[in-house]
Amino acid sequence: MFVANLFNQNAAVTGTKNQGLLISGTETVKVLRPDGSVISTWVGPDPLSSNTQNAIAGCATGLSQPVGSTPYGVFGSCENWIGSIELWTDGPSGTCTVYLTDNSKYCTYVNPVPATSTLTPIGCTTGSSIAYGTCTGWITEATFGPTTFTPSSCGSSCAVQEVIGASPAGWAFDTLCAATFAPGEPGANCMSGSIATVAPQDSLLVTIQFSVS
Repeated sequence: MFVANLFNQNAAVTGTKNQGLLISGTETVKVLRPDGSVISTWVGPDPLSSNTQNAIAGCATGLSQPVGSTPYGVFGSCENWIGSIELWTDGPSGTCTVYLTDNSKYCTYVNPVPATSTLTPIGCTTGSSIAYGTCTGWITEATFGPTTFTPSSCGSSCAVQEVIGASPAGWAFDTLCAATFAPGEPGANCMSGSIATVAPQDSLLVTIQFSVS
């Protein structure tokens, strides 16, 4: 969740300000059997990265105008926020923890899957429109198919430890991580429980619904 009170250019003179901009995300992660039936479903809040918070503030306040110019942050423009979804899962040797000495032994990085954004009002694609309240939200979705999780990469089963919505340039827009993934990592703010457990030939459907108000 990101909340910003966005002052207009005349705030110093008039004392007025725009309403706070609230951007929040809800992530749904479904594990599917080979026949398409649902094994498990996890639903919870989807935290935005600090880079995203800075970029949204720059775009929404108009500091990054004209539209498409470089915003505060690393995204390069005020549109096309998420291009793919990325995963880290446990490897066959044990639980993936980012502060282990040899992460490669335990962690498996799953190649990014192109994300599809749907139900996206025109106002969600430009910073100026977000500033004036015409963006109400959008949905980003990606599916990791049955060939994603294999015995060599996952063993008989493995936990999904981190889900990342990545920009076309590879920067994290949002990051969801399990408690075991980053113990002691400053600012990680990982959730207390697990995200999902998958087995070879399972599929994983990641759906993130963002709302802007």
